[in-house]
Amino acid sequence: MSRRSPKTDFDYQAAALDDIRGRRVEDCKPSFHALSRDYFTREAHQHFASEAVVFCLLMMTAALPLLDGASAVIQLINLAGKPF
Repeated sequence: MSRRSPKTDFDYQAAALDDIRGRRVEDCKPSFHALSRDYFTREAHQHFASEAVVFCLLMMTAALPLLDGASAVIQLINLAGKPF
């Protein structure tokens, strides 16, 4: 069983530098600023409440182990200061 190579296109033509047209960055539409402004005016406020609730839950979840660790360190310091 012989395998055939896929057919390829050999009509490659290099572009001449005369064909390249430079343009300023300001001419590109829409700009990143316009895209972000559009997002914040149309979509961001719709999801703000749910994202704020999730953020608060994440912060509370992260704060509980930190407070528990701080309490353990304080207990360790108190026990280290007492004589046996």
